[in-house]
Amino acid sequence: MKQSLKRLTRVGLTALLALCLMLVSAGAIYAEAEEAAEQTEKEQSNEAYLDKLVRGLTQQVVSLEDNQLEELKESTDAFSASAANAWASNKEELGAYKEDQPEDSVKVELSEDKKTYTVTQRTVFEKYDADFIYTINAVDGKPGNLTINVDLPMSVNMQRAGLNTVMGLGTVFVMLIFLCFVISLFKLIPNGENKKKAAETAVPVRAPEPAVPEVYEEDETDDQELVAVIAAAIAAAEGTTPDGFVVRSIRRAGRSRR
Repeated sequence: MKQSLKRLTRVGLTALLALCLMLVSAGAIYAEAEEAAEQTEKEQSNEAYLDKLVRGLTQQVVSLEDNQLEELKESTDAFSASAANAWASNKEELGAYKEDQPEDSVKVELSEDKKTYTVTQRTVFEKYDADFIYTINAVDGKPGNLTINVDLPMSVNMQRAGLNTVMGLGTVFVMLIFLCFVISLFKLIPNGENKKKAAETAVPVRAPEPAVPEVYEEDETDDQELVAVIAAAIAAAEGTTPDGFVVRSIRRAGRSRR
């Protein structure tokens, strides 16, 4: 009997312990499910709040007049300045804002650090659709920035790309033509070295003057004395007087060059 009671006691304790473990596990599962439900409810509440917030902000932005946009561009508030600049840049291209916006046009994304919401609203305008992208602080719910992406059709994008290409090529050719014109003007700029060379080439080179032959003037006085000496020498050799001699010409004997 005692052994049977011990066995029953052990079985009862084991069953009680298993029941306690089951209750603890069920409590943990219930707590996790309740926490997940609260988190889901909180997220849904945040998404609903953000949906309402961005729709109201978009209506306020698109209703701004030109003078108001100019004032907000100089605002110290970062969101006001970014919203005014974004809308002023795309206002004319989008056209009029349509009041009937899709109900499911707002998408909410939470950053990995859970500090910033990125809320995108798909908006419909007269000419094109656009995405209004808001960055909102997840702690205090204040908007920080707004960017607008216009959904242009492929034909418009191709047309703009072609115009940009033509303008780029035209600018390059205009600059090349201008550079060629500037380079062509360099020859008109006075250059000291070229001027000096031109002056040197302009001076005429004188031809060497021909040698003037030396003219020896004969001294007639010396010739008469020489005639008298020669006549006296001949008369002495002939044994006569020089009165009968007549000297008609006197020539200088050529000297041989060594």
